[in-house]
Amino acid sequence: MTIMTTLSPSTTLERKAGYYDIDGQLYPSVTTILGKTIAKPGLMNWYGKIGTEEANRIKQESADFGKTVHLLIQAVLDGKEIDETQTDKTAVGCLHSFQEWVRLVGFKPLLTEHTIHSKTHGYAGTCDAFGLVYGIPTLCDWKTSGAIYDEFSLQLHAYTAAIREMGIGDPKMQLIVRLDKKDAQCSVHAYGWDDTALNCLIS
Repeated sequence: MTIMTTLSPSTTLERKAGYYDIDGQLYPSVTTILGKTIAKPGLMNWYGKIGTEEANRIKQESADFGKTVHLLIQAVLDGKEIDETQTDKTAVGCLHSFQEWVRLVGFKPLLTEHTIHSKTHGYAGTCDAFGLVYGIPTLCDWKTSGAIYDEFSLQLHAYTAAIREMGIGDPKMQLIVRLDKKDAQCSVHAYGWDDTALNCLIS
């Protein structure tokens, strides 16, 4: 399979109510599927402990922070200038940690924020980045979560299958690059290809 060696135009489609409209066909997002199929008793206990209103407030705050970090990363990868004085200090700290990771691994993005889908398995999603890490074709996902969760690996496996099916490339590595809100540090978690994980998602 041909691997792209230069940055290609990315296409980000809007997700509505958990679905992507691609060529007139509705595809559920991978995260929507995972949200309905993976039990999260810890999350329910947390809601019960602090109350629904406070839990929703914290979730929204975390989502807003994650969106800010994603936008900063995208801007940097697009070669844009950022006014750090007008940006959340913790988010800027995460960005600096990300930039150091990029420098250390020689990350070269080939596609960023690109909507992908699998006609075979009937799902879609928008991958954060597909590029070269140490020269190796790699699927990357940026996370600002407080921990690494099981569904992350399923998400990466599903995206990898879609990228291969669409002929975009052939990821040899899958990485979660987690940027911690508490200390603005960057940690990397690698996954390998596992057909069993994909089958678990689409069954």
